[in-house]
Amino acid sequence: MQPTLDEMEAIESRGAGLSGVPTGFADLDELTNGLHPGQMVIIAARPAVGKSTLALDFARSASIRNGLTSVIFSLEMSQIEITMRLLSAEASIPLSHIRGGRMSDQDWNRVSAKMGQVSEAPLFIDDSPNLTMMEIRAKARRLKQRHDLKLVIIDYIQLMSSGKKVESRQLEVSEFSRPAQAAGQGARRASGSALPAQSWPRAARRTRGRCFPIFVRAAASSRTRTW
Repeated sequence: MQPTLDEMEAIESRGAGLSGVPTGFADLDELTNGLHPGQMVIIAARPAVGKSTLALDFARSASIRNGLTSVIFSLEMSQIEITMRLLSAEASIPLSHIRGGRMSDQDWNRVSAKMGQVSEAPLFIDDSPNLTMMEIRAKARRLKQRHDLKLVIIDYIQLMSSGKKVESRQLEVSEFSRPAQAAGQGARRASGSALPAQSWPRAARRTRGRCFPIFVRAAASSRTRTW
């Protein structure tokens, strides 16, 4: 009971400010009060809806806007592609202009103006192939010790491989989810949050219209909330 009371007193002493890592979305931050230590938050939606972009926006808000250290473990996109997306978003330049080589002099000036801000932000990108959960946890611990890591993003958890023989892919993904949640809960003392991005193909097959990303927060109380 005492740790809970201590946490409540700490929240009250902070006043009206966010107690967690800001996502950059005012309505979401108002509902969640930010991303909190010990949480695993899953971004779930059907393919090509924008899960990776949304997770990247969270990292931008944490590191570029608020100076909080975050890391992206990307099993889908390369470091160059992620950096292009960062510069595109920060400089307000269509990504198609960068990829298609159609940047104007004004576009180049915008990129140059934002490049220093992006490069100096405490945002780390790891695009190592075939990452395991043990490797992710080890790298996250090192970043916490050296840079006070606040946010971990895995994009995306279904591309990971355990290297073990399992009955189904669903069981294998569940094997990743449990240690990821345990890592988020174990990082509570270290003030860290885990944020995996996950595809939701079954929901997509049942949905005729466009399916937008939803957020599922798995907290230490084992209760789940959806926004």
